[in-house]
Amino acid sequence: MNYCIDTSSLIHAWKEAYPIKNFPSIWEYMDDLIAQGSLIASEEVFEDLKKRDESLTEWAAKRKHIFLPLEEEIQKVASAIMSEYTRLMDTRTGKSASDPWVIATAKVKGCKIITNEGPTGSFPRVRIPDVCNRMSIKHTNFLGLIQERGWVVGGKGG
Repeated sequence: MNYCIDTSSLIHAWKEAYPIKNFPSIWEYMDDLIAQGSLIASEEVFEDLKKRDESLTEWAAKRKHIFLPLEEEIQKVASAIMSEYTRLMDTRTGKSASDPWVIATAKVKGCKIITNEGPTGSFPRVRIPDVCNRMSIKHTNFLGLIQERGWVVGGKGG
């Protein structure tokens, strides 16, 4: 299984759920997934990270090759998504600006999306899981990734 990760999952894992200083093995597992070529993201996610968290951006910059450019096919799919789901992103604030690109990248590359966004369950205000459900794109959250991959964090804290 290949994965396309969203900004929300990276930030949630890095800052809230699995900080690297407390859960270094999670981030080693992430590096293994990257080395296998099984984890990608849209370059728009990298742009989002630069606005949100300096230390996570530094981590991401060392793995810049996972952030795929907006090739023509991805642009076409993203354009169709933005046309159908006009409230997926807030054009005034730039909030969720990478979401259509995450979905389009996953669709084109045949990946499961990792996002910590929850579905709204309502149209027209949708989030990544809502669009994924309508487009038959598999998705999970960061914990779901950990469980799916069978990652185990062991040892006793100090």
